[in-house]
Amino acid sequence: MVTGEWTRENIEVQKYKVTYKYVGSIIPSNAPQVPVTAEYVKNQPVNVEETPEIKGYSFNGWNRGTSNAGSTFNMPAEDVELTGSFVKNSYPYFVTYHYEDAKGNEIYADDSVKNVLAEFESVIPYDTTSPKQYAIDGKDHNFVLDKVVFGNTQGAGKTAIVTDVAAKNNVDVYYALDELGTNPENPTNPNKPDGIADKYQIVFTYVADDHGTVTGMLKEVVTRYEGDKKFSTTAPAYPIAENIVATPDAGYKFVNWTSRNPSEASANIVAVFSRILQQSSATNAEFKDVAAIRAAGFTQDTEFTAHFLASDATTYKVEVYYEHEASIQQFRVRPRLWLVQPIPRQP
Repeated sequence: MVTGEWTRENIEVQKYKVTYKYVGSIIPSNAPQVPVTAEYVKNQPVNVEETPEIKGYSFNGWNRGTSNAGSTFNMPAEDVELTGSFVKNSYPYFVTYHYEDAKGNEIYADDSVKNVLAEFESVIPYDTTSPKQYAIDGKDHNFVLDKVVFGNTQGAGKTAIVTDVAAKNNVDVYYALDELGTNPENPTNPNKPDGIADKYQIVFTYVADDHGTVTGMLKEVVTRYEGDKKFSTTAPAYPIAENIVATPDAGYKFVNWTSRNPSEASANIVAVFSRILQQSSATNAEFKDVAAIRAAGFTQDTEFTAHFLASDATTYKVEVYYEHEASIQQFRVRPRLWLVQPIPRQP
């Protein structure tokens, strides 16, 4: 009989590595770390790791060489490198150009730039040429850039970029009419565009009543501001009254300025004798001089009228009664050559 003894011997088994690697020029900053390297023996089944999903990007899968590795494969007798790359997706963007009149009302919207495909995170292009001519009723008008509104501000400098949400991929460019501007070459016609939208401006006009003249910048355009720099459609504007001088004719003297601005002069004033009566109300519709005009704020186009009176004229006090009110409004009337006959007060 033959007998034997078994002995244990450690024989090393050859193992091979599977590594993962991102390749290509586009690797998102928020891409997950590649799967860790694993070791397998020959013919051992290898389960390929899941592909990463990143917003705005597509992943082309894990590949062995030029072929897709699939979900599983048997380990060959060599190391294997699985590579994968990203591509940016494309999404639509929209740009709308709005045109507004002198009151800020939209008169036209050009939305021809729509559903334009662009790569994820690319800057949305738009035009801000200013001034710009645009035809209304067959006639060209001057418009200036007013503002730009972004659907998102995720880009550098808080500009709009293409996102994976189409509703956020929009830019609205607003142009506003600009055809007003003080014109030194034509003081009675403020038709010189000044680069500021008309909706932020007010026109002040200076005229003379009978027996005198007014010289200077007879029509001026003044911009309304909130604070020092922000344009406003609600803040008051203050007249400049550049070189405005009221000169009476011979035998007359300057009396005052009045404004027929309905926001200042009472709508209940009764026109007795002359529109001069409108100068006196509970509001500041009467101005003793140009300095008083400059100190007053206005929220709409306003005309100022210089009044003159014969040098030897007498001033009368006239009481005006309202049928629907118990109160009495008193006015100072400076007639020219009027004959005033007292009217008995009604009981």
